[in-house]
Amino acid sequence: MAVLAASSLALRAPAPALRPLSAEATENWYGVYSQGRKVGYHHRVRTPSADGFTVASETLTRLSMLGTSQLVRTSLSAETDRSLRPRTFDFHLRASGVDFAITGVARGEELEITSSSLGQRALRTCSVRSRSRRARPFATRCSIR
Repeated sequence: MAVLAASSLALRAPAPALRPLSAEATENWYGVYSQGRKVGYHHRVRTPSADGFTVASETLTRLSMLGTSQLVRTSLSAETDRSLRPRTFDFHLRASGVDFAITGVARGEELEITSSSLGQRALRTCSVRSRSRRARPFATRCSIR
């Protein structure tokens, strides 16, 4: 299940700008656990590019839903600036023969998101504004076109 969260309408003081990260490559592996049992893994690689980062991640999880064991695989490929603000991304989820995909392209302060799943195509435009990294990296407000 993919969730897109929208920020509240409450007025807040301006958040400090996101600080650029140093141009270092990172790689992380995580175990995914349910009820104390390992059910999968998550792997993320961040590689510096000319003026940002290339981020790739993959998650593989075996879940038991409605008495049936299902393999759920997600993958993400993204290009970001040095503060990890998205420029482009491709996200794919595959579970029990169902494919779900979303792609996105940043155009200024707008993020154009396209989903082509189950034979239907949807386009959304989201306004992206920087927020404190300690809370959520971005505030997002989307409208359907």
